[in-house]
Amino acid sequence: MAAPPPTFSQSTGSFNDHFGKLNSNYAQFRPTYPQEVYDTLLSYVEPYSHRDLAIDIGCGTGQATLPLKNYYKRVVGLEPSEGQINSAKEEAKEKGVDVEFIQNHAEVLPFGDESVDLVTCAQAAHWFDLPAFFKEVHRVLKPGGSIGIWTYGTCDLLNNSGANSIFKDFY
Repeated sequence: MAAPPPTFSQSTGSFNDHFGKLNSNYAQFRPTYPQEVYDTLLSYVEPYSHRDLAIDIGCGTGQATLPLKNYYKRVVGLEPSEGQINSAKEEAKEKGVDVEFIQNHAEVLPFGDESVDLVTCAQAAHWFDLPAFFKEVHRVLKPGGSIGIWTYGTCDLLNNSGANSIFKDFY
């Protein structure tokens, strides 16, 4: 059974867009991911994936999304922030990369059952309702499909709760 179309309303407060107004700075200062990330990911999915469709959830401005096009026929980035999606589309156009972007939440995916070969999420899963997200991923992944989630760690300064509090405010 296909998922219902996503409902999306910033006006109701169902999504607090932290990054939409910062999208140009976000794209400029957000690190990209090294080739080793994709090599490692593909080493796990290679025997199983047909490489038809990869989706990148919480794609931001497309840092992890665009490189997936080197390996998959169709790549779709999903992101709830309108500003981030607009920046991602501009970046893809500038680089000549044929990738789709959809403004969408992680918990209601606009894909049919067993239709996706790879789901990725780079540095965004901490924003998701994880039980709902994983239920949707299970629904959309093809048999033998894969999910890859990666993140960077945060730092904790030993014996300095004040500095940790300040760091977490900025994080």
